[in-house]
Amino acid sequence: VDVSFTNIHNVTEGTGRPDIRWEALPVANGLFGSDDFDFDEYIFGMFSGPGHEEVAGDFRRDGIAGGFGARYPGQLSGVRDEASATTEPEPLPAPQ
Repeated sequence: VDVSFTNIHNVTEGTGRPDIRWEALPVANGLFGSDDFDFDEYIFGMFSGPGHEEVAGDFRRDGIAGGFGARYPGQLSGVRDEASATTEPEPLPAPQ
């Protein structure tokens, strides 16, 4: 799995940051992440939901730490391409 965080901005300082990318992360049983855990630089995540169309996890690199989550409007199981990696998730329905 390839993961990219782009268009990163420090809202306190009003400055941009370089993109953060991981490529060819291993995937097993719906889990993906760094091969070796290093508290200063890692990413771990998991696919979930029907058809594995949801993803969530956390990361740290270059002094930036955060969590992420997304929902793809189609089935991701066995599919991985640049379009699916950069597609904006659909908004969740309003609570009823």
